[in-house]
Amino acid sequence: MNKLKTIGLISALSLSCNSFAASALDGLYVEALGGVAIGNTGGLNSLELDETSISSAVSSNDNSALFGAAIGYNLPDSPLSIELQALRINKQDFKMSTLYNDGYHEWDTISVRSNVYLANFIYALPAYQKFTPFFGAGVGVAQNKVAGNFISTTEDEQGNWLDKSKTQFAYDFTAGINYQFTPKLGVSLAYQYLSLGKLNTQNTVGEVNQTLSADKYTTNNVILGLNYTF
Repeated sequence: MNKLKTIGLISALSLSCNSFAASALDGLYVEALGGVAIGNTGGLNSLELDETSISSAVSSNDNSALFGAAIGYNLPDSPLSIELQALRINKQDFKMSTLYNDGYHEWDTISVRSNVYLANFIYALPAYQKFTPFFGAGVGVAQNKVAGNFISTTEDEQGNWLDKSKTQFAYDFTAGINYQFTPKLGVSLAYQYLSLGKLNTQNTVGEVNQTLSADKYTTNNVILGLNYTF
């Protein structure tokens, strides 16, 4: 009887290990990505030399489409994958109201487009039938392209902010689930938190020295992926 119990335990452990190893297919894979990015700046800051202003965010959130691609490698007999991911986040607009000490008031809009490049580590949990949950994290860079405009409500004045492009440190956390249609073809649905660094730009009207900035730019992404394993 004890011998039978021992054999049964070994068999159960073997099945568990095989299921765990099968949670990620071995080998190279590619993935096409698309989804929605919900951006947040936590508020904008406006600063003009020799002036004091009170700023309030009118809209510190916006959403836009994103698309991208990834190439990765599922390590043999391991739940770990190493992945390179590239994302394009389309234009997002953030608005602010600024009132200066002298009574001057303006509406500011800052527009952001981002190209993001990440190196991710993905950990696949044990598969259930054709479903494989996963989570991961990564680091990389974000090329944030910032532009915008302002309109004064107290004077007949308006203008554009300088177009600026700056590369910032980026990082992400992700979690989702993959469904394997065939041994080679699968589809994934994932949530991704993405930190894209800081934003800043400058006024272009006359000799005014004014900056508009955000200390932190993040997005919460919902991403659908179609992947193929070679």
